Amino acid sequence: SLVYVGFQVRADHQATVAATIQARQAGTREILLAQATSTELGSLLGDIYEQAGRKLPGMQALEDTYGLTPKEAYRVCCLWVALFRKYEADLDLPLTRTEKKHAVSLIRMINDGPTAAWWPEAKPWFTEEFIDKVEGARSH
Repeated sequence: SLVYVGFQVRADHQATVAATIQARQAGTREILLAQATSTELGSLLGDIYEQAGRKLPGMQALEDTYGLTPKEAYRVCCLWVALFRKYEADLDLPLTRTEKKHAVSLIRMINDGPTAAWWPEAKPWFTEEFIDKVEGARSH
């Protein structure tokens, strides 16, 4: 019976950790979406990064590839990170066939869509597992 209790405590701890990580990721996505969709906030933060001479991972590629201003690149970068972090988290969930197809098509888009130039620079935003999924989708 002590062994059973030990397994139960371990399983409860793992579930708590997983829920905490998922909540943290959801909070990060909300913050990024606010920065991407608020013209004032996104522009203000884009200005701050520009004045500080800093860029989010992926911003320079957006500026170079699409001719965006630092403010615009900041907002697009926030939006794309929020979008793909959602799918990064979703891949750990049991998905329907349609949901899985949608997630996989978006992952493939990272490699050969508008985000292709952004991805190599933006990878530090994501887990190694997600990076492997994206890089693996490239070869198929």
